Amino acid sequence: MSRPMTAKEIEDEEVKAIILKIYKETGYTYGYPRITDELHEEYKKQINHKRVYRLMKEMGVQAL
Repeated sequence: MSRPMTAKEIEDEEVKAIILKIYKETGYTYGYPRITDELHEEYKKQINHKRVYRLMKEMGVQAL
């Protein structure tokens, strides 16, 4: 039996989708610091770089 997702987990899933979009658009070359900057500037998301790092690590995404 699964439990319902929390608001933070739902937001994490939304941010993961944006991270993947940025990652693909930039030719797989952006790491967590530059993706964090993109989230701040382009998507107006106030998100900590450590959280971006954790989400990217969960997805197995890293800069080439």
